[in-house]
Amino acid sequence: MDSTYYEAFGHQQGVAYNSHYGCWGHHPIVAFDGQTGDFLDVKLRPGNVYTSTGVVDFIRPLIAHYQQSVPVTDLFCRADSGFATPELYDFCEAQAMNYVIRLKTNAVLEHQAEALIQYDDYSWDQPQTVYFELTYQAQSWTIARRVCVEAKLTPGQLLFDYTFVITNLSSAVSAATVFKIYRRRGTMENFIKEAKTGFAMDKTDSSTLLKNELRTLMSELAYNVVNLMRRLAFPKVQQVFCIETIRKYLLKVAGKVVHTARRIQLKLSATHVHQAAFRRILLNVQQL
Repeated sequence: MDSTYYEAFGHQQGVAYNSHYGCWGHHPIVAFDGQTGDFLDVKLRPGNVYTSTGVVDFIRPLIAHYQQSVPVTDLFCRADSGFATPELYDFCEAQAMNYVIRLKTNAVLEHQAEALIQYDDYSWDQPQTVYFELTYQAQSWTIARRVCVEAKLTPGQLLFDYTFVITNLSSAVSAATVFKIYRRRGTMENFIKEAKTGFAMDKTDSSTLLKNELRTLMSELAYNVVNLMRRLAFPKVQQVFCIETIRKYLLKVAGKVVHTARRIQLKLSATHVHQAAFRRILLNVQQL
């Protein structure tokens, strides 16, 4: 899961100022399939709501769908620190779903981490990265939870810099592996960028929030259709093509429609540079 921002310039419903992004607009929440990059859902929200606002209501129908359609699947939630809220932890644990969510740094966490670091064990003239874990319970939590720590020491720096990730994965999964899992969350930024630049997901040109959300869902559907085509019909080397490249190579092809007594033909340019790739992908589509 992640959130993004739609900058708006009119007087649409739900437009508000967001101090984090420093502009007026909407603040939607989005969810992607981490393995395929497919859009799962998006919820358009007013621009001034916090990142985690309504996250449990947003994710609940997604989890219900997976539990009904593929009940043997192990569900896993990955999110940034904006979603570090006990309501989400409690929900994931109640659904027997694993999670890896970044925690914002605070003085208590840093104090606990400092107590577990032995500075004499490390060289001061070489960059150092140490992974370990601790048990932490904030005042708003009902139970203590596992927190994995990444401690980095830069040459010439006196103290370590700490990054914290909360998870309910068992201790059999090392802290270093937990951070490796978390860092893959960064691919979501590419998914969101593709949806915005390639499918105008962030275009909000209607007066009501409902109409703008419907337009976002249509962009999401178009994104998924193209993503599915890439996955099922494109050769492996071309599956990394962004939508702009696909349009340039395969869709913006010169041609004309010819009507005869018995048929209607679409004739494409015989000098099209990428016609070999076009034919191969078309054959793959037909074989589906």
